[in-house]
Amino acid sequence: MHDYLIPFGGVLTASGLITMLLGGWSGPQGEHMSTQISTLGFSAVSDISLTSTGILAFALIFSGIAMMAYGNATAHKVTGGY
Repeated sequence: MHDYLIPFGGVLTASGLITMLLGGWSGPQGEHMSTQISTLGFSAVSDISLTSTGILAFALIFSGIAMMAYGNATAHKVTGGY
């Protein structure tokens, strides 16, 4: 079980980051941020809002980090202290 904990946490964290980049944020008209910034410029940055996909992405990121931290904190038990 411990052998899979840290890699699975890394996969969850990476999935959360990719999900956040691809659809976690939206602008005032509900479009993707890349579309908003290309048409409105950086003045649209103040109107960023978090979507439901963004909330899922944060959950993936935090659970992945927690799994990796727990796996790292308990690694000494599995390796015998080395």
